[in-house]
Amino acid sequence: MQAKFHLVEKTTGSLVSTEYTADPLFVFHHINAYESDSHIEIDVCAHRNTEVIYSLSVEDGSASTAERVYLKRFVLPIDADKVRGFLEPIQLCDVPIYVNTGSNAS
Repeated sequence: MQAKFHLVEKTTGSLVSTEYTADPLFVFHHINAYESDSHIEIDVCAHRNTEVIYSLSVEDGSASTAERVYLKRFVLPIDADKVRGFLEPIQLCDVPIYVNTGSNAS
């Protein structure tokens, strides 16, 4: 299963017909998105899978785990006639970033 990106025309609200796909990833935090020349740039905190969701659920308050986060930029061409298909992300940071998803603090 691939990740899918959908664009909406900001003046009409209609869905752009171009299909954008990428390797599977899970994103629940978008850093930034903007239009530049003839493309949309989207910066995200990406995870390899959905495991981060389960690590955020702490029933007894004692769990402490770190989840690797990848900062990625996707560049989506707006002109559907020129490009259609698979997106290769740009790695925004080569330094490992970990998010502590639990706490052992007393």
